[in-house]
Amino acid sequence: MNLPNHRHEDRFALAEALEERGEHAKALQIWRKLALDKADPEILLRQAQSAEKLGYLEEAEEAYRAAIHLDGSLSPAYLALGSILMDRGDFEGATKLLSSSLTLEKSPIAYTMLGVALISLGRTEEAIESLTAATKIDPSYEEAYFNLALLKQKSDPDSAPVLLNKAIERDPDYADAHRELGWLLNEKEPGALAEYHLRRAIELKPNDSWGRIYLGNLLFKRGDISSAIAEFKMAITMAPGWALPIYSLANIFESQELWEKAEELYKEALILEPGNAIAHMNFGRMLKKRGDLARAVVQLRAALEIDPNYREAAQLLADTPG
Repeated sequence: MNLPNHRHEDRFALAEALEERGEHAKALQIWRKLALDKADPEILLRQAQSAEKLGYLEEAEEAYRAAIHLDGSLSPAYLALGSILMDRGDFEGATKLLSSSLTLEKSPIAYTMLGVALISLGRTEEAIESLTAATKIDPSYEEAYFNLALLKQKSDPDSAPVLLNKAIERDPDYADAHRELGWLLNEKEPGALAEYHLRRAIELKPNDSWGRIYLGNLLFKRGDISSAIAEFKMAITMAPGWALPIYSLANIFESQELWEKAEELYKEALILEPGNAIAHMNFGRMLKKRGDLARAVVQLRAALEIDPNYREAAQLLADTPG
């Protein structure tokens, strides 16, 4: 039985007031009851939004889909549902929903999300078009510039730092943009500007293991070995199940010819990620330097089994007797 209109309106207002006070669980209870009492796309949308904030993603998805079923012109529902599918890794489904959202309403966030989904699908040119469209609608939308920069790092490396600088100009506290700009600058020269951006990124986002790895790489290139070791150890602490910071630290010990320490770390990395071609290649390279050619061949072959196009591993194997 439907509630009387005044009762319905009172409960709607109460749910809104609870949300404004941050009492989302109580608000969600009311949205659920209202949705049961009346098939209303606006109520379903509010239920879905509240459920999503609380992490009830299955409920949120069901409510978003129900809202779209009742009102196919509800652009925010397509956008929010597309976001949920992206988090799940369903980029095909997300692309369809985000395209539907954009048919109804052009927005920089929808274009940016669509661009990210298209990147994940390998549809690079379409992704560039979508992200560029976001910057045209809102020239101050830093997320679009950031993702465009990531996309163009290989195809147009000169434009990537320009785009990252634009993102930082629009949001000086954009940690990821500082980090990626620092990395790009470091690839050319591990100078003061690269270090500034990497340290700024870490200041803004202290628990970002990528920032620590990038800074460790810069310090290693500069010859500040002890500081580089400290950064890689910090990254390992922050991401204990990740092989990259472990074999990055092993690289340093390898460069110092501390073979036992390096081997221990390479083995640790491969226990965590036995399918990591880079870790196998690095371990093989170290074993070759040490003169342990038979074991080096085993590691290099393992790297090539994982990635048959791994040129560095193929070259090392070709140059290794055995």
